[in-house]
Formats: sequence, structure tokens, C-alpha cells
Amino acid sequence: MKNYEDFKAVLETEMLHYLPEQFKNYRVQTEYVPKVNGFLDALSIMPPEGCGAAPTLYFADLYAYYLKCQSMEQVLCCAAEVYLRGMNYLDEVNLERQLEEEPPQIVYSLVGASINQELAEIVPYRLYLDMMIIYRLMTEDGQGGFNSAIITNDIMEELQMTEDELYTMAAENTPKLMPLSIRKIEDAFYCMSNQYNRLGAASILYEDGLRKMADFLEDDLYILPASIHEVFLMPASECNLRTLGQAVRTANREIVQKSEVLTDSVYYYNWLSDEVEIASERKIN
Repeated sequence: MKNYEDFKAVLETEMLHYLPEQFKNYRVQTEYVPKVNGFLDALSIMPPEGCGAAPTLYFADLYAYYLKCQSMEQVLCCAAEVYLRGMNYLDEVNLERQLEEEPPQIVYSLVGASINQELAEIVPYRLYLDMMIIYRLMTEDGQGGFNSAIITNDIMEELQMTEDELYTMAAENTPKLMPLSIRKIEDAFYCMSNQYNRLGAASILYEDGLRKMADFLEDDLYILPASIHEVFLMPASECNLRTLGQAVRTANREIVQKSEVLTDSVYYYNWLSDEVEIASERKIN
């Protein structure tokens, strides 16, 4: 195998040979799937009529597996197993029926605005400081967790909803479906997320979450975006903004995975006004 592109070509050509007979007329193609902080190329295996839900196989994950095992046969067998397991899961969940017969479980999450300009072209969103509020369809995975998919403009149209309606539903659903979780890391240093510790940076949008923490500490708060999954809270009177800013930038470049970076900004929660602002842009009276 010469390179990544050769790997993709072989996978696309040979994939159907490793699936049961019922899939012989399915279509195999490459598509680009919107993700936070970028797009991922993926293998799509769809029925001839081109409708219905199907699992997505990401080339990057499969190529990493190939580099480890050095066996295309092994990769193809693994990909087929993952695809079939995903199809079985979709049959059990019956996502289409859920969308038609039940209110969809729409939640929101936060992503950085400057690093998601391409994503902003294809999804409904609203700006929040230097971040974007985007929306997701959430389904429980039956194992105490959840799966979610970013709502694109096409999905919003299918749901027959506007961005305002998505936001209203998400603002109500997210705190209920993904309850607030705050844990102490060390003295005057707290981690704020949700009970899943996934997509939990959006917990700063929850009503009264930051206020209750400020009440407890009796202080304004600095908010450090650890990732899209969580933020750190610290009493403002005990911290130095320059030091905190450098810590966030260093973590984003050396520790946090690229797909999970939120922003380089440090945020400031004003206990009196109950408002969040970018700390470096704050006007001090």
C-alpha cells in the first residue's frame, strides 16, 4: 500500500465483497462528514435507492488500524464487522420511526467560531461570544451513554424547524437530558460539565449554573475552556488573567485533541450582573 489515498481506493473497491449477499447491490462512496473543528472523510455504504440511515466508517480510523496490523484483509474484515454491528443497532433503535413519531431529542453544544467557519456554512447556529451554539440529535445508547449527530441545514429542513425553534427546544432539553455536574479538582478549582462529561462546555449556558457556583465561592468567576466537554471555574479574586490565558493556550496546543479544542479565550462571569464575557475584553469600571 503506497499511501493513504491508495488505501481509501482499495477500501472503497473491495468493501462490498466482505459484506453478506444482501448488500451486493449497495453503493459505496466517499463523503465528507461535518465534525467539530473540521471535516472527516468517510466511507458511506447505502442501499441502491439511496435512502435510510446507515453507519459511517471513517477512513482515518481504519488507516490507523492498517498501519498497526499491516493487513488489508484484516482491515476489511474489521470494517465489515463494524458496519454490520452498526446496522443491527440502527434496526433496533429505528431512528426514522423515532423522528416521525416522537419529539426529537435536540440538545446544544458549544464550539469555537473562528475554527469552525466551514461548519457554519452547513449548520444552523447562533453566536455566543467568540463561540457558536450548534445543535445535535441525541439518542441514548442503551449502555448509560448517548450518541449524537450534528444537525445540518438539511436535517433542520427535514425536521421542519427554524434555528429559533431548535434553540428553544435545546435550551429546554439539554439541562434535563445532560444534567449539570460540578466537581472539585483542588482548593478553589472546579470542573463544570454534565453527567456524561461529554459536550459539557455548554453547561455554562444552563440557567443558574454559574450563579450557584459564584454564590458558593462568593466571588466572580474565571472560566477556562478545557475542551468542548468541560470548563474549569476559579474565583476571580484569586487568579491572574495572563497566567490563565497562557495555560489555556498551552493546553490547546499540547494536551487537548484538535477535535476537542474549544477556544483560546478565558471568560469572566460577573456575579452581580449574571453575565459572561471574554475576560480580555472586559471593561473594568
